Amino acid sequence: MDGKETFAQDSFEKQGSGFHYSYDGSRNTLSIASLERQKIFARLTFDYKLTKNPQTFVSALDKTNQIKALMYSNNQTLNLTETLDSEKVTSLLDITAQISRYTCDLLHQDYEIFSERFCRDFGLKSFEITKAIAPKNSHSLYSGQIKTQHNNAIAVQGPSLPALIHALSDRTVCDLITLEFGHTYGNSAQNLLNASSKLSIISRVLDKGYTPTQRTNQEIFIKNKASSDS
Repeated sequence: MDGKETFAQDSFEKQGSGFHYSYDGSRNTLSIASLERQKIFARLTFDYKLTKNPQTFVSALDKTNQIKALMYSNNQTLNLTETLDSEKVTSLLDITAQISRYTCDLLHQDYEIFSERFCRDFGLKSFEITKAIAPKNSHSLYSGQIKTQHNNAIAVQGPSLPALIHALSDRTVCDLITLEFGHTYGNSAQNLLNASSKLSIISRVLDKGYTPTQRTNQEIFIKNKASSDS
């Protein structure tokens, strides 16, 4: 994203994929508008944690918006405003902001805050993330466990935080939801499906090697090649 400092020391503006982000450091608010700034889709108020590094949140938010745009457009665009009408864009920004907040908690290694927030939002009993140093090769090793209100649980390990979150997403769908289907109270299975979806996106936002623009470029290349071969 392109960025520039504005008149306030802690304020900034950034051009993203389909959105113009404007952070007001004096009010701790982020405005999300169209690139032409003709329409404001959302205004977010940052709490104390987010004000410590608002640019990290904005970067995570724009990447999340790109991923969502790819999902809704079948890899055709990174711009949500090209895929959805204004009302749906505004509603979806609430979801992408939530995902970005989870991501920032993990980036800052605020695992307990992340777990409390995620458990509350998806009705989980516990969500534990720990980081250790593997003794043989001195590489980081991440461990994670999700437990439902019915004490069904999964536990996985990963060599990196993105890998761990991705593995937790997969195991939630493959194992945990199956165990919870017998419990209809509280929409447990549906909550787990939503949680898995969020974790999948979070893992891609965390992954520095994943670039949404590569997906659109690859899709364009495949289509152009198909056209030339026909």
